Order: sequence, then C-alpha cells, then structure tokens
Amino acid sequence: MVLIVSSSKKKAQSISDIFYYMGVLSYATTPYEATSEISGMYRAVLVLDPEELPDADNFIERLRTYNSLIPIFALSDSCNNYCCQKIFDKVFDNDIYSSALIEEIVAYQSERKLPLTAHYRLAGIDASCSKSRVTVFDKF
Repeated sequence: MVLIVSSSKKKAQSISDIFYYMGVLSYATTPYEATSEISGMYRAVLVLDPEELPDADNFIERLRTYNSLIPIFALSDSCNNYCCQKIFDKVFDNDIYSSALIEEIVAYQSERKLPLTAHYRLAGIDASCSKSRVTVFDKF
C-alpha cells in the first residue's frame, strides 16, 4: 500500500485513483494527517510537490522516525536539487507515467530487499497487480 501525501487532498486523491485503476492499493492524505496515518502496512510514501510543504525536511524526518524502513519518494518538477535528493529515497519528475512510477518504486524496493508495493500475497493466495487473475499456489 502506498501513502500519498500532498498539501492538496484533491491532488493526492487523483493520484490514488490512478493507482486504484492499476490495481495498487493507496491512501491519499495531507501532511498534517500523514504523521498519524503512517504505519507498517504501508510499503512506500509518495510526497507530491514537496516544495509546497512549509518545512519538507522536518516533515520527512518525522515520517522516518515513525517507521524508518518505509522508503519515501517525491514526485516533483522542481525538486531535483541536492537538498531534495538527500531527504528522499528517490525523486521522480511529474511527467512520469504512472505505470513507470510503480515499476521504479518496486525496482528500488527489490534492490534493497524491502517488502514490495503492489505485491499482495498471503497463505498461498497471490493477488498482485502484475497478475491477470488471483492465483492460489500459482494455479488459477
């Protein structure tokens, strides 16, 4: 599950809706609500336009204190400076395709052996978004 954070709840919800149609679970929230929402059930955090946040450094630092294993990504056009590269695990341009964004996030998590976003497996059931159907022990 991806926690999508934006100063505009409407913008975060639109990205969450795009993820929904791709089969990726996500939740849209504001920076104020994000600190109480963050938990181990999230596999990634996506911050939209972090330059709009009043104090992005402090906000990201607080999110990392709640759960340091969750990678935090940014989606922005103007946040490719060294400061943004330092506080986020990875920064993506706003013009990236949503499918490419998920692929990049999963690749980052896979390289670091973190739990993968959009991979939903439990007790032999695999409902990952990369599958055309839900499988049980790899059988339809």
